[in-house]
Amino acid sequence: LDLQAAQIERARTLATERGLVNVRFEIGDAYDLPFPDATFDAVYAHTLLAHLHEPMRALREMHRVLRPGGVAGVADIDTDTIIVAPPLPEVVAGLDLFRRVRAHRRGRANDGRERRGQLRATGFDEVIGEAFLLVAGTPEATRRTARGMGALLQAPDDAALAVEQG
Repeated sequence: LDLQAAQIERARTLATERGLVNVRFEIGDAYDLPFPDATFDAVYAHTLLAHLHEPMRALREMHRVLRPGGVAGVADIDTDTIIVAPPLPEVVAGLDLFRRVRAHRRGRANDGRERRGQLRATGFDEVIGEAFLLVAGTPEATRRTARGMGALLQAPDDAALAVEQG
């Protein structure tokens, strides 16, 4: 599920390339999921909530569409834990810019640290929190990470905000 048709098309293309046939992609809003109550056995949000102005609202919707006894998964980034080695000035500056834009938009850069409490507050019963380290330890992984960060920094709204804020 994504708001942007381009993202849905990208996902469909990737699924086709990988031979996946048991998936469906739809345009939709995390704040107003287009599904009846108790539809799914599992729901998952990967680095979604960190980009929303109202993450609790999206969590309530996830809880609404989850069947009793279902499983929810949430993964978010904590930008303060990102380690850049070697600390190339351009990369460090880009990461700092990303943190500042995110903090400006949301008021804080790392509210993922609060997800366990947010999940409990929105009705989820058994909440388990874990942290993990993702390492870009190969040249290809480093390139993939750089492309992803570059895309985030080039998003039209974020780029305009960064320029506007000096």
